[in-house]
Amino acid sequence: MTEPKLPRAIADFAEFLADDAIAIVVKQQLLPDDVENPVIFPPTYLKARSKSRGENDDKKKDQQQSVYNLDALSNGDNVCEIDSPQSDGNRTEPLFKSESLKHLVPQIVIDVNGTPVNMLDAGHRAGDAVVRLSSLAAKFHDAFERAANGDHSLLASLAPTSLLYGAWDSRSTQTKLQRIIKASIRAENVRPLTRSATFIPAVDYVAVGAVNEELNVGEGDNNPLSSEGMLHALATQTLGGIRLTDPKKLIRTIKINLVALRQLRAITDQGKTDSLKKYILGLALVAATSDPDLNLREGCNLRIVGDDHWALVRHRKDDEWIRVDRTRAITFAEESGKTFFQLMAGFTEEQASRLTKGEHPYDKKDHPNETFERDVAEEFLGLKDTNGNRSGAERDKVRKIGPITRATLDAYWKQRKKREKAGDPDKVYSLIRKVKAISGGTKLNADAEKLRTYLNENPADTDELKARNEKLIGILDGNDPAEAKVTALRAVLPSTENQLPDTANPAGSEAAQ
Repeated sequence: MTEPKLPRAIADFAEFLADDAIAIVVKQQLLPDDVENPVIFPPTYLKARSKSRGENDDKKKDQQQSVYNLDALSNGDNVCEIDSPQSDGNRTEPLFKSESLKHLVPQIVIDVNGTPVNMLDAGHRAGDAVVRLSSLAAKFHDAFERAANGDHSLLASLAPTSLLYGAWDSRSTQTKLQRIIKASIRAENVRPLTRSATFIPAVDYVAVGAVNEELNVGEGDNNPLSSEGMLHALATQTLGGIRLTDPKKLIRTIKINLVALRQLRAITDQGKTDSLKKYILGLALVAATSDPDLNLREGCNLRIVGDDHWALVRHRKDDEWIRVDRTRAITFAEESGKTFFQLMAGFTEEQASRLTKGEHPYDKKDHPNETFERDVAEEFLGLKDTNGNRSGAERDKVRKIGPITRATLDAYWKQRKKREKAGDPDKVYSLIRKVKAISGGTKLNADAEKLRTYLNENPADTDELKARNEKLIGILDGNDPAEAKVTALRAVLPSTENQLPDTANPAGSEAAQ
């Protein structure tokens, strides 16, 4: 498309919430610190081992190799990833701790045995272990469950950046939140380079008699001297970065997903829903207008060049060149945040206007004195199965009950005692032995009901025990004569005990039972 000479300045950010708007795409031109020698180092990843190996493959070929995420295209071009959305998010989210932005989002600080951790530094955000095992565990568990049911308001009031950058509560509720904003850096048409290096130890330890020659055995890390850096070492043709053939093709792309943003909800209140969307939109615009630290790693110190290119993407329309003012974005986020927290606290605008400074819900959104629940964490992590082995299955049972808190652990132990009691064959067998046919074999005695009650109140937690209990309940509820039921029940007992006893009280009163 033919772009206008100047981008359109957005006067009302709320227009981004219109139904036909699907995304804001921001392009930033980057350059390396040394533009005359444009060599940079991408992130490295371990190459997966081959599933099949030939007979002549040696041990070195079985070692995993470091590789770049460099993809060749069918036309001969290539694309290399310089920074991933996950890495960019972990770098830009902490910007909301800065003096100029920290008032925009709740500052949650968790004391981990004397070490303060700001939740904005937690890699898994609201789903991080430092949160799930903290004094806020119950609140966040509730927030994730509500989000899974379509109500994002509580999570937004606790950790709005978990909605902004996405989160996955993979070890608890399994709630997964799509990123509203993501950014990545890619370079096109690069040339991979290699490098070699030689290490020379300070002295030949064996030659000078400082170390016994018998210790100089084995290859690589299997040689104790080599492993400790006491031998010559040579690295040949290893990854040496990439050279940019056209520095203009090193681009950071930021995308704000307006469709995902519009899907945020506060189910019970349209006013909350509107303010929630505007608040998260404001935070997204603030993040997109920020200049993060782009010193990505050794050999990859980048800078932003010129003005950012912003485009508003709509259905069935050409992309529109736009401009977003950062100062106005910060003001929009702050004003929208105040409205959202006011509504979350149940205040009307008039009531909120009468609050003194520091009493507004927006001013009280921080949680600076939370704690990591060490006792709860250690008990949870140390759970063992009936064989005395630490067990992930037992931890999963805690997660099924609720958040990892003292109350949940207490409920777990209570249920575990019931499960162990239900799985005690001696108890079940003793109840079965007491069941008899009475009144001339026309019905069962009162112990049959005791057996039924015990099975219902002590549910089994293994397939084998569940099948056994279902079988016993089925016998008790069946239409067979009482004596046939007793026979069927006794068949569950060990083979040495399953003989049918005489019918009890063949003509007598049930009172004797």
